[in-house]
Amino acid sequence: MKISNIIITAYVVLVIGSLLVLFVDSKYHKDNEHTNTEMKTYPLGNFSVVVAEQGSDVHLDQADSLKIEVEYIKNQPAPSQLYKLSNDTLYVFGGLRTFVKCKHVKSIISHKTYWLGVSNFSADSLQLDINGGHVYFSGEGNKNIEIKKLIVNASDTADIETYNLTSEKLVLKASSKCYLRFYGNYKSADVDIKEQTELQITKNIMSLNLVKDDKSNINVY
Repeated sequence: MKISNIIITAYVVLVIGSLLVLFVDSKYHKDNEHTNTEMKTYPLGNFSVVVAEQGSDVHLDQADSLKIEVEYIKNQPAPSQLYKLSNDTLYVFGGLRTFVKCKHVKSIISHKTYWLGVSNFSADSLQLDINGGHVYFSGEGNKNIEIKKLIVNASDTADIETYNLTSEKLVLKASSKCYLRFYGNYKSADVDIKEQTELQITKNIMSLNLVKDDKSNINVY
């Protein structure tokens, strides 16, 4: 066998072996993660405002029930406070992954969250106040989220993604190096971005009013 063929064969074997190792390692970690977690469910009273505090990992879904599910890690101490319901507001704190079920909310506030995911949600109006952190707003599969009026205030390097969203009116204000992706169908949008904010927005807009400074960018797709 030629030396070149030996080198090629050895390289192919090395690549295949590395892929197998990565696959086995990934499967082990997924299985280990699953066996080392435990879900606990707690009922909640009525609330219409959700506050995701710094470092929190929140998954919010619209449902007929009011509850929060917490993913505990076995053999590890849990934070002393994971959530608090005060008057009309649910506060969710960082430390563990949480799944919130709600009937209706009118306002979502985020303070540098690790992750805030919103899905299967429809409303006449909704206001998002996002101060840093990552927010993912989308319907499951090809299902659209329908919000007649969506108001978004973003600041402090907030990272926001919205998909499969249908809205009659979008009002968006963002500053301080935010990175925003708004995809869906909007009848009209009022946009005000500044301070090195990057915006990607769908072309399916009948009316767009835009105000921006010279350090911010908008891309229409």
